[in-house]
Amino acid sequence: MHQSQIIQLIYYILLTYSIECRQSVWQNFFDNYNTAISKSPITDTKKFLSEYDFIIVGAGSGGSVLANRLTEERNWKVLLLESGKEESVITDIPISSAVTGITGYNWGYRSEPVENSCRGLEYGVCNWPKGRALGGSSVVNFLIYTRGNARDYDEWEEAGNYGWGWKDVLYYYKKLENVKIPEFRQSKYRGNNGPLDIELAGFKTPLLDAFFQAGREFGYPVNDPNGESQIGFSQCQATMRLGRRCSASKAYIRPAAKRSNLHISIKSWVTKVVIDPNTKTAIGVEFLKNNRKYFIKAKKEVILAAGAIGSPHLLLLSGVGPADHLQEFDIPVIQNLKVGHNMQDHNSLSSLTFLVNQPVTVSDSTAQNPLNIADYWFNGKGPLTLPGGGEGIAFIKTNFSFLPPEVPDIELVMGPGSLNGDTYGALRKLLGFTDEFYHKVYKDVIEKPAFGMVPVLMRPKSRGYMKLKSKNPFSWPIMQPNYYQHPDDMKIMLQGVKMAVAVAESHPFQRYNAHLLPKAYPGCEHVQFRSDDYWKCLLINYGSSLQHQSGTCKMGPSSDPDAVVNPELQVYGIKGLRVVDASIIPTLPASHTNAVVFMIGEKAADLVKQFWKGQNRTYYDVPDYQNKFKYEHTNINTNKINYNFNDSNNNVRRSFGSSSQQYITKNLYMNIVILWVIYFCQPIYGQALVANIFENIISMMPNRKVREVQGNFKKQYDFIIIGAGSGGSVLANRLSEIHDWNILLLEAGKMESPITDIPISAAMMQTTGYNWGYKSDFIESECKFLEGGVCNLPQGRALGGTSVINFLIHTRGNRRDYDEWGQLGNAGWSYNDVLPYFKKLESTQIQSKIDLKYRGMHGPVTIENPNFKSKILSSFLETGQQMGYKINDPNAKEQLGFSRAQATMKNGGRCSAAKAYLIPIVNRTNLDISSKSWVTKILIDPSLNKAIGVEFIKNKRKIIVKARKEVLLSAGAISSPHLLMLSGIGPAENLKKFQIPVIKNLMVGFNHQDHIYMPGLTFRVNSSVTLNGNEAQNPVNVFNYMFRGEGPLTLPGGAEGIAFIKTNISFIASDQPDIEIVMGPGGVNGDDFGVLRKLAGLTYEFHKRYFGKIINKPAFGLVPVLLKPQSKGRIKLKSKNPFKWPSIKLNLLENKNDIVILIQGIREAIKIGESTPFKKYNSTFWRQQHPGCEKFIFDSDEYWACAIRGYASSLHHHSGTCKMGPITDRESVVNHELKVHGIEGLRVVDASIFPKIPASHTNSIVFMVGEKAADMIKNQNAYV
Repeated sequence: MHQSQIIQLIYYILLTYSIECRQSVWQNFFDNYNTAISKSPITDTKKFLSEYDFIIVGAGSGGSVLANRLTEERNWKVLLLESGKEESVITDIPISSAVTGITGYNWGYRSEPVENSCRGLEYGVCNWPKGRALGGSSVVNFLIYTRGNARDYDEWEEAGNYGWGWKDVLYYYKKLENVKIPEFRQSKYRGNNGPLDIELAGFKTPLLDAFFQAGREFGYPVNDPNGESQIGFSQCQATMRLGRRCSASKAYIRPAAKRSNLHISIKSWVTKVVIDPNTKTAIGVEFLKNNRKYFIKAKKEVILAAGAIGSPHLLLLSGVGPADHLQEFDIPVIQNLKVGHNMQDHNSLSSLTFLVNQPVTVSDSTAQNPLNIADYWFNGKGPLTLPGGGEGIAFIKTNFSFLPPEVPDIELVMGPGSLNGDTYGALRKLLGFTDEFYHKVYKDVIEKPAFGMVPVLMRPKSRGYMKLKSKNPFSWPIMQPNYYQHPDDMKIMLQGVKMAVAVAESHPFQRYNAHLLPKAYPGCEHVQFRSDDYWKCLLINYGSSLQHQSGTCKMGPSSDPDAVVNPELQVYGIKGLRVVDASIIPTLPASHTNAVVFMIGEKAADLVKQFWKGQNRTYYDVPDYQNKFKYEHTNINTNKINYNFNDSNNNVRRSFGSSSQQYITKNLYMNIVILWVIYFCQPIYGQALVANIFENIISMMPNRKVREVQGNFKKQYDFIIIGAGSGGSVLANRLSEIHDWNILLLEAGKMESPITDIPISAAMMQTTGYNWGYKSDFIESECKFLEGGVCNLPQGRALGGTSVINFLIHTRGNRRDYDEWGQLGNAGWSYNDVLPYFKKLESTQIQSKIDLKYRGMHGPVTIENPNFKSKILSSFLETGQQMGYKINDPNAKEQLGFSRAQATMKNGGRCSAAKAYLIPIVNRTNLDISSKSWVTKILIDPSLNKAIGVEFIKNKRKIIVKARKEVLLSAGAISSPHLLMLSGIGPAENLKKFQIPVIKNLMVGFNHQDHIYMPGLTFRVNSSVTLNGNEAQNPVNVFNYMFRGEGPLTLPGGAEGIAFIKTNISFIASDQPDIEIVMGPGGVNGDDFGVLRKLAGLTYEFHKRYFGKIINKPAFGLVPVLLKPQSKGRIKLKSKNPFKWPSIKLNLLENKNDIVILIQGIREAIKIGESTPFKKYNSTFWRQQHPGCEKFIFDSDEYWACAIRGYASSLHHHSGTCKMGPITDRESVVNHELKVHGIEGLRVVDASIFPKIPASHTNSIVFMVGEKAADMIKNQNAYV
């Protein structure tokens, strides 16, 4: 990326802050940068051959199919010409269809004024979006996949188009499809092995069930409209792959792009098909590219696939069309054909709005919620997967229908949003609604919950036309659709509108009090509301195209005077010229036309092959989409993240304290981009989208990353480390210090990113793909009022593991914690034994006196205080002193006390395990690092009881690698026991249940321990001394973070103060805390985007009820944490499938003492928050009762017990599931050297080995375990 491009990018990002220019910013930003962001851009041909066998004009759905299928013949050279560019990251988003429809991906056609439609729209004309991209309209359409009715195609055949009946075309529909909808895959009408994926959206609103129920009440089935019977109600089927748009380009062009016999040329505007007037043979094409004119010859055929507007336009310009019309423009007539006649289209009414009384709908703000964005980017789910915003579809018959009983005449499309939620104007601009109309109709209901029901006329009798306006190929043609010219069309559509209203206001929708917006539309106020005349007025003024233009190069027998092409799609009277797109459709099917054009392309390819090669030709196979382990999205680049803190590489060191030295990258432009993206884009588009944009920008920058092995693995390594978290990263570093040892480090996740570096973004990171996303099993007595009645259990999935997404807080625990480990029979694990390793790993840079007896100064993990202090912190520390506690360093001599938070940060940015241990050793040749490598099994020789290697999946390929010395399991307290059990090590009864051979019967998965906390304790203040989302986005604060490593963005997960305290009912030693209090200068009430509440599992309903009156009011939070739980849970297999989560039973509140202690912790937190030092801010605890606990007296033990069982959750400190202990301890899995009992060459090095969970945040302990384990291994092998 050049500096000039970056400056332009900054300019565009700055503009996004203006509401008025958002649309143009989207357009320009996408146009200029999405190809660069694309993961694998298609090679754009610069050097052309003088002649090709076939030249295909247009890379839409028809042209893309042809390019793929014809190049299966290796001897045929094919040139594909497309005037547009490659698709983009944003065009992939299904719900963004309206946005992309107002960008340069759309030709931007408009019809002529129409007497009976579009009269109230902008300029009194109809907008006709058509795709201008590799993939054509499949890149900008609304993705809905319907084929039409069997009778539609039988009519084609009955009209003289042999080979185009239903039975003929069904073969091609099945050939092109890869139906991913489980209930339809076995249907004899559906295909499972084609290149085009068909899915349902990964999201449902409650409105869909109401829609289905309404259909049943009207006598319609809920069915597959692409199956045996079309009439009925269904969920929208869409051309999607894992929640992203599956365009013609993705399905057909990309799999064939590297074929040497296919040349693809984008931004190539074809101006003429060159036809020899003597032989009437198409011999080539003329086109412009980069302001240069080209003429390329076609040896066999020119194939037009430019669409129902582009193809007839080109034919007319080339001398093929109505003679009298061509003569008007002095174009020599080569063949007199009715090109441009027979135009057909589906007309619709898109503005019917139905209000509801519950938030069950989708709007612009819903789509921009960062949680929904994160769900889309990382999981391919959520409302962003709604195809063009559509959710339900119905094919119905009116009582005026003139069609056979099985053929629908109306389609209804139900969308869980409506125009009133189109606050940024993309949809209304696409459809042609004016701002004046929008504000007049919707001003009182903007963003109110509403849905839409769109009736569509399926089988119009009206016919329009297209003709030249000029012989200039760059001038639009005249397009006149003549909607409702035939009176039957208006009669049918009036019934369709009334049926749409009847369905939307039917009994199933009344649970939401659904009703039509009671406001007459401009221009229709003079007629009675809801009368036939009113509906007709709406259709005339606000009816619009569904963008299914077709029929303008009609297919028909030679006896049909309107036909342009024969049933072989060859242009009558012209050799070597075919048309393969929607323009050949004789009569418009009851369908969305994209599917039809894919079918036409498939059939046309066979027609061409049969013509030139014979019917018995053996074809090369299309790539087998079914056998892939996992799809990669070619247009989403979230994987190339090359950002590090290595001062010798990219960064000028950032100072702290009073120094004026600034932190800048060598590319100053990059910092400026980051700064403005955070400040200007985040408030508008949400944090998660910014994170994705960020990573895409970073991927374009030249920088250094961890050296990864891609496929050339050694057959054997000395050590194989599974998991690159805090334990695995330490091992990789320390073991590779021995140059004679070869090490392989396997990690299922990817590299961290600049967004993960920002300390305050921790909660956001835990809602992304950097988190495994585990959830606990349902237990009635815990997490009962959280989302789904379960606890969220974030665990890091990245190089660096959980240290990439945790809240960065660095605490070691109490000396007695480790002495207790030693007393349990774990020699070498007492406090005096582990202290040297804590010191070895630390580089302590805190801003207070450092006791060198207890703290390290020269280790790889930098420990800092946040470079920010709120006024609340002073009150917090003063309160501690008034309660009799010291202000101290909890990681030194005494743990009890109050302190500033210490965090794993370097110069204000996150110092993860990857930065501390992996980046510094990137050039060691004896260390291979492999990310995105999912280990499925540890290979154990049952005759020797020895670990000999591992099996893992990378790039959809199973790989086996052997270990000469040891396999080291560092996958964390959930994944390590999971992998042991899958490998035959664990409780015999659980393994036998899944027919896993038992190699060693050990209590793997038992002894699960975790810290439980109570979220949401909020204290109101009367002064702006707290933080909220807006404060974090203040440009001064952003600037301070980017250039100085200072400000509120350096707060670790938003935390600022820590207190380790004892309750008055504590059962542990006097110098041990049983409660931790974490103070943050912001409250959950200020969680605008819901990231923090989503992480905690708090529902939207809870947030609204509990915080409704104080949302975004100044407040701070205190979080009590139970440090020494007595409750224990268990992890066990749920399946032998390694890709299925294990069962995780937390049993967090199994021991009633834990509830009693945590209740005391809550009361201590309230006492702190309302203490005298906080009174200067009039601090008061928000005494709103927790939903579900109203029957108890507030602040009673029973009340807090209810609240704890309902809302308390895991602090994500899972541990103990591969317990360390002597062989005499029946629960132990590993010995004091971390070796698995009874298995040679296998150790576990992570939090799962903890015998008892310390009073600490566990990340620091895992670092220590890693350091100690590395020395054990070295000592065993005589390396000291």
